[in-house]
Amino acid sequence: MLKANCGADIPTCAKDDTGRFSNPAQTYGLPVVYPKNFGVTEEVGKMAPEAGNLLTAAFPSLTLDEANQILTDTEGPG
Repeated sequence: MLKANCGADIPTCAKDDTGRFSNPAQTYGLPVVYPKNFGVTEEVGKMAPEAGNLLTAAFPSLTLDEANQILTDTEGPG
């Protein structure tokens, strides 16, 4: 659905996003509090397997694995 609406692949569409939510972390320039965690991506499905339920409730066509992968792929920088 996203791909069809944008007309390109999702990474290309995301790079072209200039809306106020285009910075996924919304850090507002605040410093990193725990430098050892900066840039480390945790596998959401392993750390909090139920987290994907937040997305599957709103998007029932997603499987729990797909939702957890989306959460992993969109994690902020720390």
